[in-house]
Amino acid sequence: MKRLVLLIDDEEIIRMTTGEILEELGFDVISAGTGLEGLDVYKSDHSRIDLVILDMTLPDITGVELFAEMKKISNDVKILLTSGYRHDMSGADDDAMFIQKPYTMTDLDNRLKEIFS
Repeated sequence: MKRLVLLIDDEEIIRMTTGEILEELGFDVISAGTGLEGLDVYKSDHSRIDLVILDMTLPDITGVELFAEMKKISNDVKILLTSGYRHDMSGADDDAMFIQKPYTMTDLDNRLKEIFS
């Protein structure tokens, strides 16, 4: 059975490209264009979602705030934070992983192997 990734990013090109990469790597993908949309998806489907890839700079809620909300729903949530900017990771859970944009397919594959190993 394929793992399911919830991809939350406000940039459509990032959602499309990363979604294609994830599918090529053997994952199923659900995409959301806003943090609140992603939170709604997570609330309804968290038991099926194996990983959330979460942009830290969303227009409606910060990645760290969204991560905290998801942890309230499921403390076991796996989240890969991502950003094109350098971020202060304070306030993020110690279990949070990070990947800097732009990333390659190999970068993402390596990070996913770390998360699921």
